[in-house]
Amino acid sequence: SGIPSSEGNFSGPSVQELVPGDMMEIHRGLYCHWALYVGDGDVVHVTSSAGKLDGTFSPGGKVVVKREKLEMVVSSDRCEVNNALDRKYQPRGTDYDYHLLLENCEHFVTLLRYGKEESRQVRSLFWTAVGAAGSAGVAVLLYRGH
Repeated sequence: SGIPSSEGNFSGPSVQELVPGDMMEIHRGLYCHWALYVGDGDVVHVTSSAGKLDGTFSPGGKVVVKREKLEMVVSSDRCEVNNALDRKYQPRGTDYDYHLLLENCEHFVTLLRYGKEESRQVRSLFWTAVGAAGSAGVAVLLYRGH
């Protein structure tokens, strides 16, 4: 029960069956391509910097991260949901614990981009507060010494 593509030969699960976060395994003969379902029929995946993998294997090179329609990425290949690592790891899902200072939206996007959670604005706020506290402490000491 696949969704039809513009070519009419898409072979995969229907969009109604998919949940954001599902790992899509796309069978391409000798290897499988992988993409992450993000909703609305779209996946995020890596592809050649030219924008399309031509089916030839290359052990390295430049790639880009793209959001595209699942049916366009799959084309005439076969795909399926493969969340097999759910037995080994806890899936993150689409829920994210939020804390203004410890896990905010900047932490989230730096985690995705760099693999590290960091918030420069929180760090700046911290050092501003430390500086203000230090200045206040110096003012108290000067006042007492007067």
